[in-house]
Amino acid sequence: MESRSTEQGEAVRFLKLDLGDLFSVKLAAERFLQLETRLDIIWHNAAVMLAPEGSVSKQGHELTFATNVFGPFLLQHFLTPIMVKTAQNSDTPKGSVRVCWAGAGNSVAPPGEDGIEWDDWALSSPEFEGFKGRTARYIQSKAANAILATEMAKLHPEIVSCAFNPGALKTDIARHAPWYLRTVHNFMSHPARFGALTELYAGLSEEVGERSGCFIVPFGQIGGTSPKVEEGIMTRNSGKRLWDLCDEKVQGFY
Repeated sequence: MESRSTEQGEAVRFLKLDLGDLFSVKLAAERFLQLETRLDIIWHNAAVMLAPEGSVSKQGHELTFATNVFGPFLLQHFLTPIMVKTAQNSDTPKGSVRVCWAGAGNSVAPPGEDGIEWDDWALSSPEFEGFKGRTARYIQSKAANAILATEMAKLHPEIVSCAFNPGALKTDIARHAPWYLRTVHNFMSHPARFGALTELYAGLSEEVGERSGCFIVPFGQIGGTSPKVEEGIMTRNSGKRLWDLCDEKVQGFY
């Protein structure tokens, strides 16, 4: 099928993508690049939370980190060149080409000095057994996305890269939590459309276009993430360290 812009065909197309399978990620990215001539914005939003103990990806990695971090990292690897090309087009408004990564707020601190347990990123030690570990894996993966956002802003200044916390929302993301926690979650959460407002702000706000590497909080304003995550980015070069870790785990699919 011939590559097109939205004026040349239907505005929406479905591409099958399983972020927990790096082979699926590669196929979806290749298919997109066959179909499209530009890419202005991507929201890395899909995630798993509180995955059952022992869950792994198709490649055998711990499922939460694999789906929330390795999958989006590999997908972005394939899409960055077309986004750089889009940003360099003379008709593309400055600051409009963006990569938006779903992170988490600072209400629960992630594990590790920088928000990552570098020597045990799968959190496989006995310390992280049970519900505590399942929660920590999710929070760590969201911290990782915030770290990747700032590192991408450094590596690709042509593209605006930001992270966002969509907020507590009434979705089924907490389906693996105990029933009483699901009840509390739903009671304290907002309608899903509020999360969409945060994401639209990340992808379309002029303010964000001038603040590449920033973190966006509910429901559409620039704020901050966990202090330890921010400190690691600023003082211990955690962005490069995480980028290198992801590169090591996915490079077999480049």
